[in-house]
Formats: sequence, C-alpha cells, structure tokens
Amino acid sequence: MGAKCTFLLATVLSFLALASCTARARVDEVVKGFFGEINGSNFESAKAKYLSASLINELNAPSSLRALGAPLHKTVEQSFQGAAGGIDSIEVGSEEIKGEQASLATTLVMKWGTKDSGSIELIKEAGKNWKISGWGEFKALGSEHLANAATLCNARNLDAALSEYRAALIENPQDSILIFYMGGCYEIMGKLNEAEAEYKRSIQMHPNALWDPYLRLGWIYQIRGNIAQAEQAYQKTIKNKPDYALAYNNLAWLYADKGIKLDRAIELAQKASELAPNEGNFLDTLGWAYYRKGDRAQALKYLTPGFTISVRSG
Repeated sequence: MGAKCTFLLATVLSFLALASCTARARVDEVVKGFFGEINGSNFESAKAKYLSASLINELNAPSSLRALGAPLHKTVEQSFQGAAGGIDSIEVGSEEIKGEQASLATTLVMKWGTKDSGSIELIKEAGKNWKISGWGEFKALGSEHLANAATLCNARNLDAALSEYRAALIENPQDSILIFYMGGCYEIMGKLNEAEAEYKRSIQMHPNALWDPYLRLGWIYQIRGNIAQAEQAYQKTIKNKPDYALAYNNLAWLYADKGIKLDRAIELAQKASELAPNEGNFLDTLGWAYYRKGDRAQALKYLTPGFTISVRSG
C-alpha cells in the first residue's frame, strides 16, 4: 500500500512539473511573439494577437478618460516604438506563475548592445490561452547612472560625469550607446580627440547597427576640413539609418558648403525635407545648394528669413 501511494505521489508530482513546464513554455512563447511583432513595427498585430480582452478595452478607452488622468496603459506603439527594428534577442528570465496569472521579467537585447528590462503580466483567458494583461516600464541597464552623467556633463563636471558613465558600463559592458554618450560628453567639453576615440570605440562594437556615432564623427571631420572622411561617415550614417533626415541634411550641407557634387546635394536636401517637412534648417540647406549651383530663383523659394548668405558662404 505504501509503495502504491509513493508511486501515485511521484506521478502527481511529475504531472505538476510537466504542467508547470508547459505553462512556462506557453507564456514565453506569448512574450516572444509579442515582441517579435513589435520588432517588425506591427503594433496593431501585436495588440490583436497577444493582448487580453480587458487590456484591449482599456487601450480603446475614449481619449476623454485619458484627459481626466485615468490610470490607463500607454498604447503598444507609445510604449515600445523605440524598440521597433532594433531588437536582436528577447530574454525571458525569472517568472511567477500562479494559477491563471503570470509575471515574467523580460529583457530586450538591442542590436547595439543596450538591454532594456521590465516586466510582462499575463492572464489565462477563459482557462485557455495566455494573453498579456499589462507591462511595467522598461529601462535600460545603467539608466540611472546615465541620467546622472547627463546632468553632470551639462554642469561641465567632466570627471564626475565620466565616473557615472563607467558605472553604467559596469552594469552592461556591451552597451555601445553608453560609450557614444561618453563621447558626446567629451565633445560638449570641446575635447574632440577624446570624443572621436569614444565614437570609434562605440562603432567597433556594433559597426552596422549604429548611426549617431558616425554622424558625430562626420561633423568632427567636417570642422577639421577632412572632407573625404566626413563624407564617408555621413554615408555610413545613411546606410545604417535610411530614414535619418539629419544625416541626409548634413551630407547635403557638406557638399553645398564646399561647392561640390551640387546636384547630389540638392537630392539629399530634398530627401531630408521629405523626411522632416517641418524642419526649416533643412530647407535652408536645399536653398543653399541651389544658390551654390547658381540657381538663385530656386534658392529664394527655400531659404528661410534670417538665413545670411555672407555668413554661410564657406
């Protein structure tokens, strides 16, 4: 009799362990599927496939309720649009599954090394399918140190700012964006050699995933008069971020200011203005390119009031 009871107990425990593993696999699948849709910018699909009915109803609540300050979730797009296209992998860590509710620690590993961590809440709707019922704020590892560093850098306290950047890197040594920000702090202080070194170090970690370090390098090369290097850096910025209006503008300005490749400068400035139609400086660049080409009639269509040709003659 005792042996039979032991056998039955072992069977029950095995069944519970299997059920637990199955539940874990399913909630993991939901979380990874959700962020897979987000990575493809399929925000509505992520909402329809993976959110609970109650959360969808909340997200569809009238804007008047939001205006009244009701504690409503941000939309999927508002919460995660910054991650779209940049997620390299999804790590689902520790979990707590109690009956038909689950909470999972989740980390989004970005292509440039940043790790955004937060929590995902799930419920089992009608005892059948796991659905996401909410999420906590996702923050990058080292974000507190990064915020402190920015404040210190703006206060021109370089040593203290660098200490905070390094503390952030201890939390995530693979985050090339932290190194980029360190370079930016050096640039604010006018230490361009140090800034250049940090931008290059950032690029070495993820050369095809970054764009801002190339843009800043382009500007440093441009003000030094290294036109070929500046051109190459801006072109790489555009290659890595084809919808980055500022990169098109900066390369257009480089050509126009030096009076070279003016037809290409006009194309680039037009592209920048298409991507950011409300940016007056991009129209100035377009107008300046036309002016340098000798087409003053076209130039006057785009140059905004206050643009001084004598100052920007190169």
